[in-house]
Amino acid sequence: MKIHGMDIAEALEQKIISDRIMPGVRMPSAAELAKQYSVSPKTADRALSRLAKRKLIVRKRGVGNFVLDHHYPESRIRVGLLWWTLDESVDQLSFDPSDIFINTLKKLMDEHLINYELFIENSSQLAQPQNREKKYDLFLMPAGVILNDKEVYRSAIRVPMIIYGDCKYNSGPWHQVFYDFKPGFAEVMKYCRRMKKHKFFLPFKDVEIVRNKCDALFACAGEVGFGNADFHICHIPENITDNVAGGEYCAGYFLKNQLQDHLILSVSDFFTYGMQKVFNRMNLKYSVDYSLISYDNFRKYIDGKKEFFNVSSVTHPLEDHARALVDMIEEVGKMPQTGYYRAYVTAAKEFVIR
Repeated sequence: MKIHGMDIAEALEQKIISDRIMPGVRMPSAAELAKQYSVSPKTADRALSRLAKRKLIVRKRGVGNFVLDHHYPESRIRVGLLWWTLDESVDQLSFDPSDIFINTLKKLMDEHLINYELFIENSSQLAQPQNREKKYDLFLMPAGVILNDKEVYRSAIRVPMIIYGDCKYNSGPWHQVFYDFKPGFAEVMKYCRRMKKHKFFLPFKDVEIVRNKCDALFACAGEVGFGNADFHICHIPENITDNVAGGEYCAGYFLKNQLQDHLILSVSDFFTYGMQKVFNRMNLKYSVDYSLISYDNFRKYIDGKKEFFNVSSVTHPLEDHARALVDMIEEVGKMPQTGYYRAYVTAAKEFVIR
């Protein structure tokens, strides 16, 4: 019996209307449907076009075909997204690295037909989100909001939460997407071993995110034979709260103590930017007068100031982190009550040598 495009469309329509295929789910491509029903790609494409005309799916070129909610005009997954601004370093950088991530996340949610509302708040003045009428199916927020004694959020939000942006697993009544620094640092230390580098200069600030990165770096160094004695650590004074200024302090310390035979390992682009400001003022040339490997390198994302970031680097996995969040939103949205909390890891593994 010959199968026509209308037959395929009607079969899929019944699955959508009976909620066996949920709103927001990516449909098979025309090629996949053609293989499934043993028809030509043109026949499968006509079936998808029919569903689109019936407003049961939306077709996005280069992205995919997604099921629309036939009960409501918008996606069934409704997400509240909290984003907080930081009051440090951004003015000096002339761009906010965090904007790169949030814009990537918003773009992906738009492509996947996720209905969201964005809250942008100052990190020191967080207010309680309005969720009294269960306006959202999910709520996303930076891990620091929950972990820094923001009990108002814990009590206010009655729907599943996804916390993101931290560098370790934090157990609690929430789902989580977090970073793993070790793959990138492992590549850095293997490279140093191959290049016979054995003296390292490390800017250090006593805050949790820097401690966690440094712990991961030391663990990777130990795996290839380096020890604590190979690291000259520059402790940034507590009264220097801005990370760019902290980098400038470390650059001055580096030059004053004539440590140019040490390879600088910076765990933050803010530190890197501050150090590069000092080196540029003194007309020092990268790879000639000093060597530096940076983590959180944003060079690939920006148009200006590339001279400050034109160093070897481990690139922060912003796109992977955003994709993992969207995947988790869709998974939790389909099965919100599972009796367990999900945790996804996104690894920093891209090491670029310049």
